[in-house]
Amino acid sequence: MRILVVCMGNICRSPMAEIVLKDKVHKYKKEWLIESAGTIGFHEGENADERAIKTCYKHGLDLSKHRARQFKVSDFDNYDHILVMDRTNLRDVTSKARTEDDRNKVRFFTHLSKTSPNSEVPDPYYEGNSGFDLVFNQLDEAAECLIKLL
Repeated sequence: MRILVVCMGNICRSPMAEIVLKDKVHKYKKEWLIESAGTIGFHEGENADERAIKTCYKHGLDLSKHRARQFKVSDFDNYDHILVMDRTNLRDVTSKARTEDDRNKVRFFTHLSKTSPNSEVPDPYYEGNSGFDLVFNQLDEAAECLIKLL
């Protein structure tokens, strides 16, 4: 299984989702490839947002080695599932789809969540630390559902 998680800049939500999902994959002894990307290249090569790093660290996860990258059309060829954070990401990624098969790979990260299926994961970038905590909890719950149901 190969999963790409996508947000806008690849410095907050998608790297947090990537590291949370990787942790669950490790715990459940799955051999899945999990990576992340952003729909814009503005932050390409940068570390994750410091607040995302600190939030993950509080939960025992090391996000310090993350480097942002931009989503590419070739990602449709390299991943089985492309999981997005919000409607804008959904629109931006599906607009690059070449085929119906490409489009069918794209879903919300929360699409299998028990508490909020197909809900958007809010962008915590302009929020304080509590916004990052809320996002982490939402990603953690959704990742648990993903790992059990996929």
